[in-house]
Amino acid sequence: MLANFDIDLSKVLPELERLLTKGLALVETLSQQEMPTFESLVLPLSAFNADLSEFWSPVSHLNNVANTDALREVYEQGSIKISDFAVTVGQHQALYQAYLKLAKGSEFPKLSHPEQKLIKDALLDFEQSGVGLPEAERDIFKDYERQLVEATTKFEQNLMDAIKAWHYDTLDINDFKGVPEAVLLQAQKKAEAEGLKGYRFGIDAPTYLAIMGYADNAKIREHFYRAYATRASDLDALQFDNSQVMVDLVNLRAKEAALLNYPHYADYVLVRRMAKTPSIVLEFLSDLAKRSRTKALADWQELQDFAKSLGHQAPLQSWDVMYFSERLKEQKLGFSEEALRPYFPLTQVWKGLLSLVEAIFAIRFREVPIKAWHSDVKFLEVYDEGGLIGGIYVDLYARDHKRSGAWMDECKALRVLGNTVQQPLAFLNGNFLPPQHGKDAELTHDEVVTLFHELGHVLQHVLTTISLPEIGGISGVSWDAVELPSQFMENFCYVPDILKKLSQHVETGQSLDDALIASIQASRTFQSGLMMLRQIEFALFDMRLYLQDQIDDASQIQDILNQVRQEVAVIIPPDFNRFQHGFSHIFAGGYAAGYYSYKWAELLSSDAFSRFEEEGVLNPGVGLAFRNTVLAEGGSRDAMDVFIDFRGRAPKIDALLKHSGIL
Repeated sequence: MLANFDIDLSKVLPELERLLTKGLALVETLSQQEMPTFESLVLPLSAFNADLSEFWSPVSHLNNVANTDALREVYEQGSIKISDFAVTVGQHQALYQAYLKLAKGSEFPKLSHPEQKLIKDALLDFEQSGVGLPEAERDIFKDYERQLVEATTKFEQNLMDAIKAWHYDTLDINDFKGVPEAVLLQAQKKAEAEGLKGYRFGIDAPTYLAIMGYADNAKIREHFYRAYATRASDLDALQFDNSQVMVDLVNLRAKEAALLNYPHYADYVLVRRMAKTPSIVLEFLSDLAKRSRTKALADWQELQDFAKSLGHQAPLQSWDVMYFSERLKEQKLGFSEEALRPYFPLTQVWKGLLSLVEAIFAIRFREVPIKAWHSDVKFLEVYDEGGLIGGIYVDLYARDHKRSGAWMDECKALRVLGNTVQQPLAFLNGNFLPPQHGKDAELTHDEVVTLFHELGHVLQHVLTTISLPEIGGISGVSWDAVELPSQFMENFCYVPDILKKLSQHVETGQSLDDALIASIQASRTFQSGLMMLRQIEFALFDMRLYLQDQIDDASQIQDILNQVRQEVAVIIPPDFNRFQHGFSHIFAGGYAAGYYSYKWAELLSSDAFSRFEEEGVLNPGVGLAFRNTVLAEGGSRDAMDVFIDFRGRAPKIDALLKHSGIL
């Protein structure tokens, strides 16, 4: 069941070549069938694709969590080979004709709905890989795909290297008054690891957010803000500059779309989405922005008035916003995120989270010892009444050579292998501050929400009942619905009974009292108008960027972002801000022309959770209904049909506006 992470890098590329050669031979054989059937055509190719994915998954994962120069080189070369193979198969005329013959044949109506959807998805894959193009244009498309792999890899590596390279060393800790003790201890450990005295601070997410929210020294906040806002840009070290990489990525995607006769790349992407067209997305975002603006303006005025009341007479700068927001939250709600850390030791949060999931979805977890890529990694087996159904690798702490942020990924898919069933495996990754001096790691409430979010993705993968890897688990799910399970799970982080079980003060052993819980619930709508517009800003920028025919240089990308900000943003960043240079989601992370999905799926998730609110948040019957539809069926059916099966109707926006404090 477990994957192998003890990889001999010298053998990876030769073995990959062997696999790909075998795959091409298989394609030639399969495509020559006179009367293809689902069993004779689709299943063998599906099995090979799953084998290839499982071979490459550990390499790809290690590139994200234990990055080295040698591994990076193997990953880059291998990614290009896999991309070439995928396009070659996607453009294979005879194989395409075999799938068409199957789709039009007498067997098709007799197939199960998931089997039919797999074939329909495959036909769209062929068409969007350029199978219908003349041979010369097919070669051009393949070259574009190869360049895209190189550029996305370069973007992510530049960002990772830029974050790793930047540091601030000091012997005078007085400049960092207000910064949480855990962050100071981590900075001290980093300095010691480099043989230095004093403290070494970076711009990894936990450190950066803590300094922006708690450092009393405005000059220090500005220094770190500038570093973070210009990372991997023309204002950073030139070897990390993502300016041209962004231009290349946008143009390559536009060229691919044009080659396939789509008006823009956004049109190419949205064919597979619930939203269907750019105009629908733009209308959705515009409507949400209008609904949110009054609340956002009130949030901004309140923050400015509060800062003045504390003697801050100058206009608020971008590096002041988070700091005064935290002070306002402390005054208005009676707590700060950092003050909550002692209530959320990771061990207790993890125990409470697993207990909740076990109760709602009728499963149980068992931790088993393993040897993985780092000593911090844990492994959980997942069981239900039928026995073992999956497993989860859990890697939650920040460290060097690890990609920033939190994410989930697939390790192995649910498959039938002869007479046995292969259970699905998932990766759950975080970047939380590690334990200090033998004590348990402590989370902010925001980090608790992040942990719930990522486990939601994991659950959709490990609780699938679809054993066709292309449409099981998280695969094949419409991208604007893929965040539904993760954002759904976030809602539990505001339920009083659940918060009590998640919390246990590290000194007193007490869980959160009712007053603090009420404050946490109120925090959900604290400055929610500003946060809503910020996400809409990112989504509009993304959509408009991928509605361009061509980008001439990075300044044009900046101009598009500036225009969006003028239209919807309440807080305008300084001119030197280069947010886009680190916007991995839309350049290197699969969300190109898809960032709106977070808000689209939040509408779905809020409405889905409203059924729990109506029938009982811990109602196991509702939990099983959610498991048996959204989590179990994955991409085997249309996302809207799956949602309606669970909710009993089409989604409504009311729950989203209510949970956001806008309605």
